Amino acid sequence: PEPDGTIRGMAIVEEARARGKGVIIPTAHFGNWDVAGMLVAERGDLYVIAEALKDERLNQLLQRQRKAKGMIVLMIEDALRPMMRVLRDGGIVATPVDRPLPPGEGVPVRFFGRTTYVPRGMSALAVKLGASIVPGFVWYGRDGGFRARVCPPVVITPSGDTEADIIRATQVMYDALEAQIREDPTQWYMFRRFWPAEDVPASGRTAQATETARHE
Repeated sequence: PEPDGTIRGMAIVEEARARGKGVIIPTAHFGNWDVAGMLVAERGDLYVIAEALKDERLNQLLQRQRKAKGMIVLMIEDALRPMMRVLRDGGIVATPVDRPLPPGEGVPVRFFGRTTYVPRGMSALAVKLGASIVPGFVWYGRDGGFRARVCPPVVITPSGDTEADIIRATQVMYDALEAQIREDPTQWYMFRRFWPAEDVPASGRTAQATETARHE
């Protein structure tokens, strides 16, 4: 935070929001993502996408805590229409995007030099609605405090190939996540197998989309 209490990087979010196309903040199970949500929610409505825990009592406790911090919680299974409405109204939606899928079921993305498959929902919305992609993270500093980073916004320029555009949008999110994890891998909380057992070389389409994304 700055001496006056403002958060460095929040101006980036506000500038992206001023476009009127909505803002998607992809984050990850890195550091403390709930603190990240709280910091954004202090400055206006923030809709967060949550995945229900198997233990319903623990799930209710967690979602109540998020709501108490000012976040508007949308459960992932019912979130699509509300997310579209929020983004069309120029609002902000945030969610961890680091959720692996079985090979072939999601969007192929290059992550730490290997191909993995991840959900397409947030990237598809960014492409369909022209929303700004603004990756953001909050993590634990060595002094016991928090550190925050808000990445520059990216808007995917339509190429005429929607699937390739979705791959590009996904790669933007995962390039930001990879860079963040490389700074301190111990703060990435991932308890699922993230990559297929056998590495799949990037297809020509994925490789081209990856290269394009890195020059957006």
